[in-house]
Amino acid sequence: MEIKLNKTEKAFSAGVKWEVYTKDCYELRKQEFERLPLHIVDLGANFGWFSRLATKLYPDSKIYAYEMVERNYLIAKHLLLSGHNNIELHNAIAIGNHKIDTIRVDYRRNLGGNKVISKDSRFYLNQQISADDDQVFSHENSIALSQYSLKNIIDDNNIDYIDFLKMDVEGSEYDILEYVFENGLSKKILNLSMEVHGRREFWKKDKGAPGDSQQLKWLKEQCHDHFDEVSFYGHYARLSNKLGK
Repeated sequence: MEIKLNKTEKAFSAGVKWEVYTKDCYELRKQEFERLPLHIVDLGANFGWFSRLATKLYPDSKIYAYEMVERNYLIAKHLLLSGHNNIELHNAIAIGNHKIDTIRVDYRRNLGGNKVISKDSRFYLNQQISADDDQVFSHENSIALSQYSLKNIIDDNNIDYIDFLKMDVEGSEYDILEYVFENGLSKKILNLSMEVHGRREFWKKDKGAPGDSQQLKWLKEQCHDHFDEVSFYGHYARLSNKLGK
């Protein structure tokens, strides 16, 4: 399949390349592993720049990448990740305890800022907004997409430990990690680097109240309970566990 980027996609890809591949915002280059990485998981793969970096640094590792937006998936598959046989790329959604009902896709502004609606979530993903009232996002039904929990990913790929888990899932990290904590999966994750969303309570349009949101306070507390090393800085977090502990 021939894929050509439009003007918006070219500009967006250049920005993500600088942030993820060149600047290394998830600090994969800095990571000191206890063993040679065998399994790297990329949740929210977008155009594929993180997986591209991972395969460059660790060509002998297996990389499992998941991207829910079909256009982004096709760009990753046919442009950035083509020819890299150690990468398994899936057009699928990473979930926690609850199925995703609707995908909210931003085709015009932030091609990586796509969100989901899960009416059963206890976090802010349960925000109900109609397609008619949504001024930024196009709404798409998620029924046709595969939805994988982290346990599905671990079991389906016979993963003993995830050596590095990258997450940029636009708020779904709360649901995914809630599932991880409740099912005792945190010890399967040796290193986790993620972008953290929903860090403020919004009391006026686009204006955050001071201090951490209630869901971020919960997340920090749970991470300290389930990981050996925890660091939250800006809108990122780095977590790690000792191998075999």
